[in-house]
Order: sequence, then structure tokens, then C-alpha cells
Amino acid sequence: NEAIQQQDSPISEARVIKVATTPLVKSFPSTTMVLGLALITAIVSATAAATLREHFDNVFRSPRQLEVNASITPLGLLPVLSKKERVAAFRISGPKTHRVSRAPDVTRYVVGAPSSRFSEAIGTIKIASDIAGYTRQCKVISVLSALDQEGRTTVAANLGQFIALSGSKALLIDADLRNRSMSNALAPEATIGLFEVLEHRVPIEEAVYKDPETGLDFLPAVGDPPVYTGSVLVSDAMRTLLGAAESRYDYVVIDLPPIQSVVSAQTAAHLSDGLVMVVEWGKTTRDEVLVALETIPEIRDKLLGGVLNKVNLATLKRYRNS
Repeated sequence: NEAIQQQDSPISEARVIKVATTPLVKSFPSTTMVLGLALITAIVSATAAATLREHFDNVFRSPRQLEVNASITPLGLLPVLSKKERVAAFRISGPKTHRVSRAPDVTRYVVGAPSSRFSEAIGTIKIASDIAGYTRQCKVISVLSALDQEGRTTVAANLGQFIALSGSKALLIDADLRNRSMSNALAPEATIGLFEVLEHRVPIEEAVYKDPETGLDFLPAVGDPPVYTGSVLVSDAMRTLLGAAESRYDYVVIDLPPIQSVVSAQTAAHLSDGLVMVVEWGKTTRDEVLVALETIPEIRDKLLGGVLNKVNLATLKRYRNS
């Protein structure tokens, strides 16, 4: 017995009391506790991810963000148009001389697709100007943006044509003297335009291109731009031109340069009765828009509202409540 007790695992006195069986339920950890911890972890992680996304995604993706983060009244959403949609809205009519071009691009989309969501959004801009006209004069409407390539020219061109299609007499002016994408799209063959009228070389009637389909008058910008384009737009000659245009037309729509300098901002405030801000959806940052609006206080005073352009409608659904 003494020898047996000195062994590592003495078993001489061991006996089976009860045979072990496979457990039917686990004893630890508690299922309720695990689910609770998992739920808490998921909520914390989702909140942190949403906060980080909101912090780094400093762009406009919904009308509510435009109103809350920039204090701009949202006027509508302009969906991005595919090439197929542009071609579908393309129609050719009218003479080929002294006319607005029929290029199949977005500058004439409201003409070919008047019932589209795009055209409805353009229509809200006219409604906003009409409402503003109840309390003050709002005949000269300028379209501007914080940066270039946001679709400012597209909005201005379609707004002018929408107004003309609605039965009002409208004049569209290309005042983006350096870029001139509107003149290249609507009147590529033009040899005279805004400069010649301001220099009193030709009367406005000879420089205007009339669209026989909509009745829109278009004053393009051609020739070499001056060194200081801002001085041209704020000149007495420009003021005189707009004064004469207001007496002839129900609306004057102006495509202005982007607000990248104080001169451009002063031009916008100087020329216009009402301003429309174009913001590219999902690209232009809030800081860029706020800096542009704070450049000249008068811009805020004359701002009718803003439109989000190039909106991806499929993706927009995720930001509907943002």
C-alpha cells in the first residue's frame, strides 16, 4: 500500500460513481449575455462608422444638406443624363443660319424632353423667380457656381429655353467670357456677340441668335477675351445693355463665371436681380460653397436658391433622409 500511494496517480481506491454524458445545454457563456454584447458592439461600431463617414464625406448629397449646411433653399435635383438620354431628346429643326445650334447635348435637353424630371427641376427655378417677383423686381437671373465644371452653363441654357417655351420672351447671355462653353454649344458659327454690342460696333438685334423652335434669343461671346473680364461685366456699357434688355424681354438669363475671385462675386451681385447656385452632387464640398457665398454679402441677399446637379438617382436613395 505504501508503494502504491507513492505513485503519481494512485487509483487503487478510485471507483466510478456516475458515468459522464454529453451535455444538452451549455453552461457558459450565457447566450443572452453574448447577444447583448454583440448588439451593443454593433451599435457602437455603426455609430462610429457613420460619424467618420459624415466627417470625411464633406459634400452635398441631398436637398436637406443644402438647406441645413449652407442655408440655401433647395430648388431641385438635376439627374445626370446619359448619352442615350441626350440623343433621345435630340431634335433637328429650323434654318441653319443665325440660329441656336441643335447639338445633341444637355444644353437643349428641356426642348427635347419637356416632361422629364430634369425639365421639372429647371421649371422650379422659374417658379422661384416668379415668387420673388411679387416683392421685388426679378427679371435678370444669373446662374453661378463655386467652381468650374459643375454644370452652371447647362442650367443657364436650359433655364433660358424653358422660359421661352413657357411663352415668355427671354434673352440668354453668355457672360463666361473665358470659358464660353455655352457659345460653343449653341452658336458655334457665331462671329459677333457680346463684345461687339458692348463696344457699340453692332446693335444687339444683329448679334442675337434666335431659336425658331423656342423663340429664345441668345447673345454669345466670341473673339479674344479682354485681360480683365470682370471689368467688362461691371462696366457702364454692360449696365446699359441690361437696362435695354429689361425693357424688351420678360426675363434675362446670364451664365456667369464661377465664383473663384472677388471680382466674379462682385459681378454676380452687380448684374442680377436673382441668383441661382449650382452645386455638383457628391463632389463640391460644403466649405467651397460657403466660402463662395461669403465672398460678397449681396450674393446671399439675391440668392433664389440652389440646385444639385449631376445627381445619381440610384445612389440618392441612400441619402433620402440625410
